[in-house]
Amino acid sequence: MQKKVLVVGYGIFGKLMVDFLSRDFEIYIHNRSEVKNIDIKFGGNIDNIRILKRDKNKKIIKDTFPFFDYIIFGVPVQFLKDSVNELKRLISEKSVILDVSSVKIYPLKVLKDKFPNNQIIGTHPMFGVPSIEKKLTNLKVVISNVSGDKKELENIMNYIKGIGFEICQMSGDEHDKRMAKVQALTHFLGEGLKSFDLIDDELKTYSYRIMYSLHIDTALNTKELFETIQKFNPYAKDVRKKLIAELIKIDKNLV
Repeated sequence: MQKKVLVVGYGIFGKLMVDFLSRDFEIYIHNRSEVKNIDIKFGGNIDNIRILKRDKNKKIIKDTFPFFDYIIFGVPVQFLKDSVNELKRLISEKSVILDVSSVKIYPLKVLKDKFPNNQIIGTHPMFGVPSIEKKLTNLKVVISNVSGDKKELENIMNYIKGIGFEICQMSGDEHDKRMAKVQALTHFLGEGLKSFDLIDDELKTYSYRIMYSLHIDTALNTKELFETIQKFNPYAKDVRKKLIAELIKIDKNLV
């Protein structure tokens, strides 16, 4: 019998998860707005995908809410508490709870507080749809274990490896410290580049190509993702301030 997985949030990355996971699991989708179409682009099995039923008041019908082996929260962290509060009364303590947020300290604290008796395992897939479309290799998934037992953790990591991704294990705190530079700083620069209306100039140098690529890649991100990375990573603000201070100092030295 296939294990059941509930994916909470059917945005850009939620669609990718459903697509991949439906190859091997019975997938249910829960989304804030109505899901009208299921997108399958990467080999998913449409017959394994279902949408949770709601009543006329858009509330989940308890009798149609099955036991889920895994529940993956894929909503922006701004809406995580709302999603958790809506579903908490329906979720079994035997369900394994995961998230896929770009930050880890905040969402893992929310899940730990709200589901003290469940196994909780944080993840951060270090890629998005463009990386999958380009068939990039060596894509990684960060694992920040909170309360998953050894067997469950191994099962999840083996599955992730089996579908072609590498694993990096670290605490939520270490993740956010490192991502303040790797992700928050990068996206901050990319956001600033939007105002320059950069083009694929025929005079481009190697450095310009890197800058232009950053401009293009970050332009694809949603406002919610940008705010998640900047506002919910406790180390992001100091990194931004340091960059701004250094640029101001460099500019003053050029006068």
